[in-house]
Amino acid sequence: MIDPKIQDAFEMYIKKLKKRIREYYLKNYPMLDIPEVHYKKGRKWWAVREENHAHSFVDMETGDIFKPATYRAPAKHARGNILSPYWGMEALNPNDYYVRYLR
Repeated sequence: MIDPKIQDAFEMYIKKLKKRIREYYLKNYPMLDIPEVHYKKGRKWWAVREENHAHSFVDMETGDIFKPATYRAPAKHARGNILSPYWGMEALNPNDYYVRYLR
């Protein structure tokens, strides 16, 4: 059973991510179509997809955001959390909308 607080935060993360992608494409690529974002619920993760590639993975128990290692698996270390005051937007690069690398 998914905690309703985490479910609501995940929905806000998706909403904010879609907004950020839209702003990025309108600013940098106004002639291109804005890619669709969707997610798939697994046993432990929500797999967030953008068109045909993985964007991020979100742990359903903790709300941690992970960069994808492959299309089907997350990298080892969390980059952010959807329960933060910014709904996980701190896990994204400031210049685009991809999950950042560790420093």
